[in-house]
Amino acid sequence: MDEKVTFESLSLQELKKARTERLTATRLLIARPCFLLDWEITAKSNDRAIVSIYDGTSIAGQLMIYVSVPVKQTLPQNYTFPRFFSQGLYIVIAGDTESVTVHYLPEPVM
Repeated sequence: MDEKVTFESLSLQELKKARTERLTATRLLIARPCFLLDWEITAKSNDRAIVSIYDGTSIAGQLMIYVSVPVKQTLPQNYTFPRFFSQGLYIVIAGDTESVTVHYLPEPVM
């Protein structure tokens, strides 16, 4: 019987497998289930930053988060309870986005 993995059920060893990625262009971060722990988006000086985060391996996935950050601003988001992405984590960067830093944890294979 398959048990659903929850963030609360993970061991300290599993939690140490969290990854940090800094992106400056659209890309697939991971093509399997994962927990999104937090993110930070920085806009350049010419226009606002626009970032879309999908549950999937492309924009065909479900849009989960859409963020617009004002010019020359940085917006962090820390989740008390990490968000679960069942298909993967695909990030689209548009506007005048300087960077997106993402912390995520691949779902352990049980």
